[in-house]
Amino acid sequence: MKYPTVDIIACPTCKYYPLNLKVFRETKVRAPSVTRKPFCEIFCALHNKYVIELTHIDCEECLTHDIVWGILCCPNCKEYYPIILGVPIMYPPYLRQNLRIKALLNIFTRKFRLDLANILCNT
Repeated sequence: MKYPTVDIIACPTCKYYPLNLKVFRETKVRAPSVTRKPFCEIFCALHNKYVIELTHIDCEECLTHDIVWGILCCPNCKEYYPIILGVPIMYPPYLRQNLRIKALLNIFTRKFRLDLANILCNT
């Protein structure tokens, strides 16, 4: 997942925007060419600021970061959405009963138990 993804998603449960992003692991990749700056319309997740608050915009650098493991947290309703192998799992709680979704969430929870506890306690 790329940082600009945060600019286009809201909480599926309460529709709050923007979500808080916590990255556990990321990799560096070759950046595609940026055709316009700023790349994000409203919110820059790399700097955790609204675009209008930024004094320096480095979209090329941002696009070299590929988030592999992380979590998106909603400060409004306190729900969380894991990022597993680069894919944000954006199911609201009532849809998390599916066996495949439960298995994914269990893998994530086991892998990042301590990080998850710290994040959820501090929201």
